[in-house]
Amino acid sequence: MLKVSSAHRVLLPGGILCLLMMPVAASAVELGASPTQIIFIQPANAQAPRAQTLSITAGGAVLPFQVSTSGASWLSVSSPTAAITPAILNVSVNIAGLSAGNYQGFIQITAVGAANSPISVPVTLQVSTTPQASVSAAQLAFEYDTAGTAPPSQALYIYSAPGSFSATASTTSGSWLTIATGPNTPAPSLIVSVTPVNLPAGVYQGFITIYFTGNPVPVVVGVSLRVLSSASLWTSTGPLTFRYRIGDAVPPKQQLTVSYYTFTGFSVQANSSGWLAVDTDSGFAPAVLNVSVNPSGLAPGTYRGTILLQAGIDWSTLTVPVTLEVSGSLPISVDATTLTFQTAAGVPPAPQTVKVNASGATNFTAKVASGSWISVSPTTGQTPSNVTVNINPAGLAPGSYQGSVVFLSEGSKIAGALVSVKLTVTGTATVSATPTSLRFDAASSSAKPPSQTVSVTSNFNIPIAVAVTGGGWLEAAPVNGTTPVTVTVSVNPAGLAIGSYSGTVTLTAPGSTLAPLTIPVALNIAAGQPTIRELSNGNGLARDFAPGSMLTIYGGTLGPNEPQVARLTSGNPVPTNLGGTRVLINNTAVPLLYVQATQINAIVPYALAGQRVADLQVEVNGILSDRTPIELSDTAPVLFTLNGSGRGQGAFINQSGGLNNPASPADRGSVLVLYGSGGGVADLTAAEENLVPTQARGLRNQVTVWIGGVQADVDYAGVVPGMPPGMIQINVRVPAEAPVGEAVPVSVRAGGNFSQAGVTAAIK
Repeated sequence: MLKVSSAHRVLLPGGILCLLMMPVAASAVELGASPTQIIFIQPANAQAPRAQTLSITAGGAVLPFQVSTSGASWLSVSSPTAAITPAILNVSVNIAGLSAGNYQGFIQITAVGAANSPISVPVTLQVSTTPQASVSAAQLAFEYDTAGTAPPSQALYIYSAPGSFSATASTTSGSWLTIATGPNTPAPSLIVSVTPVNLPAGVYQGFITIYFTGNPVPVVVGVSLRVLSSASLWTSTGPLTFRYRIGDAVPPKQQLTVSYYTFTGFSVQANSSGWLAVDTDSGFAPAVLNVSVNPSGLAPGTYRGTILLQAGIDWSTLTVPVTLEVSGSLPISVDATTLTFQTAAGVPPAPQTVKVNASGATNFTAKVASGSWISVSPTTGQTPSNVTVNINPAGLAPGSYQGSVVFLSEGSKIAGALVSVKLTVTGTATVSATPTSLRFDAASSSAKPPSQTVSVTSNFNIPIAVAVTGGGWLEAAPVNGTTPVTVTVSVNPAGLAIGSYSGTVTLTAPGSTLAPLTIPVALNIAAGQPTIRELSNGNGLARDFAPGSMLTIYGGTLGPNEPQVARLTSGNPVPTNLGGTRVLINNTAVPLLYVQATQINAIVPYALAGQRVADLQVEVNGILSDRTPIELSDTAPVLFTLNGSGRGQGAFINQSGGLNNPASPADRGSVLVLYGSGGGVADLTAAEENLVPTQARGLRNQVTVWIGGVQADVDYAGVVPGMPPGMIQINVRVPAEAPVGEAVPVSVRAGGNFSQAGVTAAIK
């Protein structure tokens, strides 16, 4: 049997989403080293080999790490002062006392928090007594910006060659490095070129190996390619905009957050006519910079500057635009010079708005010049903006009243605009609602009954607030309006038991002396009989059932409107009552996985083994459906499929732990895990039959599997630990003679019965 270590989701018949256990790799930061191996060659006529570099990364993360060597006293590594990723290490060798031959050592990188820590990089040292030819460079370096053109080729000259030579080019990833024969003046040469098209930003390593006739020691020249992407290396929260009105306080500082694709230091330069400043001239990305402006002495207008950042690792730059808008005091205007209100005594009328404008953005203040019954909101703002004028007639007798609101440009003592406010207070207001009460009737767990409306009228246009009491089943909308208004009232009986419920819809006139109107609401929930329409065992609407079969019931009034899903815990029983719903087979309550008004997913219990004819009933809150006869067999095997229809690609798992499908077929000879139900009674005690299995237990009936018509060896056929009882797992070995293809037929026989036709697997 395959071991299980994590969960994949598989759609079971009837739309149940179950978890299939299989190996899954954990997602974590991983260390990386480039190059993945290092070679030093020490010919007899050369000085000690040059030190080589080793780049350490952690997928863009910053991790502290430690460096050690093993297997070689001649090997040494110098780590950076701050041993954190990303970093570049210098690797060197000491050949003193070493005789001719090949030597092997390792560099080990350890980092807490990396999933693959530690990692090892092999280091090879070749000490030769044979003189070696020399080359014009031991290392070639290319740099390419994705916004530009490919870098020019470089010539590699070969001196003191002992004979003819040949050369090859290789890389640690991709095929961006090429070589060609160059001119023989002043010495034989190779032309080295790079093609960095479609390479993402990063550092790439390659090698040119030169072989000489009569000399077994080749010459290896390292090649590095750094790909930069100026458009994507930097990110920032810019651009920035500051606004200043002459006479105001200096605008507050703004924060600029910058980041780079890797950890690096950077320099900062503020470019303007002297009004722009940054709190530092250097830093380490990511960083938050404080940016300030000094508009002293600047005339009204728009000023533009930039903040230039330059990375220390590769000198790539980021330019952040900064705009300073300086304005003076501007004249303002309004879209209405008179506002007229009419209301009943003690009833606030609907508020009105005034739009404040100016030839440019300018700050303003709104004040009530006269009329204590007037208020404005907001009292300050920036043009263009709307100001709301409110009226509070409390204590005012019927009659006519006059007031005004003045709008001032900030910093100016002259009124920019004046709005006259006229109020007429008349007699007493009345509010009525039709109908004066509401009644809703619903069947148990049925859909919502139709909404009803209440018409609210008054002899004045009066603001009305709507509120409900009685429970979450009652709703009314809108919650605010102005008469005349229509209020829509609705109820939601979901989750409510059979019975009568009462609530209220309350209408009030905020700020007025009018008494609230209360509209009683009654909800009566009556019982409804559940009905069974169709049955399924997971193979379309097939009705072959056996102990352990998955049973899907389709119909009406089968349970609550909101789905109820069983919580499965290893070693605990599967519930036989969900949301007030039970399923009875021969008066035996069966385990339930999912219950909703139109669908139930259940399991035929093992306790019905040996019975052939049974009666099925659904019970909802004590009300039984009509009896539906079903036939039972010892076995009724069904294989689960990925689309939940019982046909097509099976819900199978490859030996690698991934889902079997045409893009990931199973190898011949490998283990393929099948999932299904209806395998009959398992080797369980009576006390364990309705519990979620905690360990593997085989089926009592013999199980045979054919893949493409070829019988396969069955390693295990039984229950699935942690999954519902009745769900079976079959581990088979794909026969070496099995046909290959994207849709190879798979068939299972349990006892004397076969699984459905049309289930396939991908085999290669």
